[in-house]
Amino acid sequence: MPRRVGKRLIPHALTLLRVPLGVAFLLVSPLDYPRGQILQAAILALAAASDYLDGRLARSFGTVGAFGKWADPLTDAIFFLFVFLSFRAAGLMPLFLLILFVVRETAQHALVRPLSVRLGVELGARPAGKLKTGLQVVGTAGVIAMGAAHAGGAMPRGALVTASAVTLSVIVAVSLASLAFYVAPLIAAGRSRERGAGS
Repeated sequence: MPRRVGKRLIPHALTLLRVPLGVAFLLVSPLDYPRGQILQAAILALAAASDYLDGRLARSFGTVGAFGKWADPLTDAIFFLFVFLSFRAAGLMPLFLLILFVVRETAQHALVRPLSVRLGVELGARPAGKLKTGLQVVGTAGVIAMGAAHAGGAMPRGALVTASAVTLSVIVAVSLASLAFYVAPLIAAGRSRERGAGS
């Protein structure tokens, strides 16, 4: 395998790794305390590490391209979909929050990103998107920790449900708000095209 091809595949493999990690997170959710929480935390750490390393390696290797810019946020969304499905199954995430998350990510990947390509808007990550992903990691870690505290007898079930719902509400609210930072350049590009067509 040519060295250049190998360097391109390593970041892509790290990016795509988040999909099976998401499935694994969902599958280990029913496991008893503390094994379930330990495995969830380990899977979350691996997903966060892959998210950090794929972009860093792509820049280091000089292999940043359209596929990585498209796949990186998509695999983040898929990973956290499995995470939130596991929280929903455990009664920690209200259904409306899960629906809002799915609607936001569907809008991002089925509408905003294709329009970005069509209008020639840069697909790279925005600071708001990085904030969203960082908050998802930290919030998920918090819910795992609270679940462990409840399983260990240190937190009542009612407090766990309430605290998890608040944490996940913040995550989803920030996710929805971050979409504006991807939509605004599309509006500007569309207006610029209209002005160009009218001149």
